[in-house]
Amino acid sequence: MTQLPMFATDFANRLRARTLARTDDPEPSKVAARSAANRLGKQQASTLNAVAAMPGSTAWELAGGNVTLRYLYNRRLPELVMKGVVRRGEPRACRITGTEQTTWWPT
Repeated sequence: MTQLPMFATDFANRLRARTLARTDDPEPSKVAARSAANRLGKQQASTLNAVAAMPGSTAWELAGGNVTLRYLYNRRLPELVMKGVVRRGEPRACRITGTEQTTWWPT
């Protein structure tokens, strides 16, 4: 059995994750995929705005202690890093939780 290199399988997984609807999916699935893509773009823009407003903050600090926002930011921040508009900073103690966490900076 031939095993693909780690990079190849990782790339394939990321490529599949970006595909929200296949060409042979029924129209309702395509409509839902467009809606999800629209929400994703809005969430990324909101996350980028938060980082620009508070550079060097942790996800908890960006969210102001709001658990739902923190969850959203922790999903969108790595995507923004891949796009090259946000970078990871040095970890430091979070002002909200007191634990060591990654800081986020606009590029």
